[in-house]
Amino acid sequence: MNALAQIRDRAKVMALRVLSSMRQRAIGPYSLAVLAKTENGLLLTPAGDLMIGRRLCFNGCYDPELVNVLLNQCTSGSEVLFVGAHVGALVIPVARKVRRVVAIEANPATFELLRTNVHLNGLTNIELHNFAAGNSNGEVRFLANLLNSGGSGLAIGEWGHWAYTYDRPTSVTVQMKRLDDVFPEDRFDLIVMDIEGAEVLALEAMPNLLQRSKGLLVEVFEDHLRQVAKVTDDEFLSPISQFYDEARILPEKPRKGEAIATHAYSRAAFRQMMRDCCKLRTANVMFWKGHALNCSTD
Repeated sequence: MNALAQIRDRAKVMALRVLSSMRQRAIGPYSLAVLAKTENGLLLTPAGDLMIGRRLCFNGCYDPELVNVLLNQCTSGSEVLFVGAHVGALVIPVARKVRRVVAIEANPATFELLRTNVHLNGLTNIELHNFAAGNSNGEVRFLANLLNSGGSGLAIGEWGHWAYTYDRPTSVTVQMKRLDDVFPEDRFDLIVMDIEGAEVLALEAMPNLLQRSKGLLVEVFEDHLRQVAKVTDDEFLSPISQFYDEARILPEKPRKGEAIATHAYSRAAFRQMMRDCCKLRTANVMFWKGHALNCSTD
């Protein structure tokens, strides 16, 4: 990162801290969460959260293009696994359509909001788990962010770098579990994963779940890939490639008129897909078996 980019990012962080403090003061120093009535559902978000929480409160929706892509891959009989469910902005709308959702959230405070949001929306087909997905079973250190609660994650790699500690995260101990051990017989049609750099750890320990799934949506954030996880494109693709036939990049927050998904990359072109994805800095990638992936927004 060049000096100009660092100055810009640090100025942005200072502004976010001021806005978060103002928001917290405006709604009261003892407030824990803000309730928003959105297209995604009734959702409580952390009082000081200026990312997902602010978008929900001011926009009345969160990632509508991504929600539609997920819904288009599901039927009323689908079973979906969310790894890194946060407060449920994606979980709630998907659960309204499918037969069963399993949602995993590692952050204890966020998990309580997720559990409350499930009740607020009257959904009974969501199974909740409070642990971190990884490549072993045991206790691990977890960094819980405040300004951007969705950016919380396992304390691995270069989490000590200012770009990750600017949020002054709270360090907590959480349980980490291998997903194949937790769900030895489950078959999920779709797996959705966003765990802030720990994706490779989780993917390495779930080959059976990947083999039984139809699709995998996973966040690819270049900084987390290189600085937190410290893995190459090949290392990222290694636990995934053998199970899926094609992939599409879903740019984050596409501009008006911009395609919500790229052309399909065949398995032989997955390396090129990763290079193209990293040029965007952050995006989601949908891996799919066969060639029936529907990325329309209808």
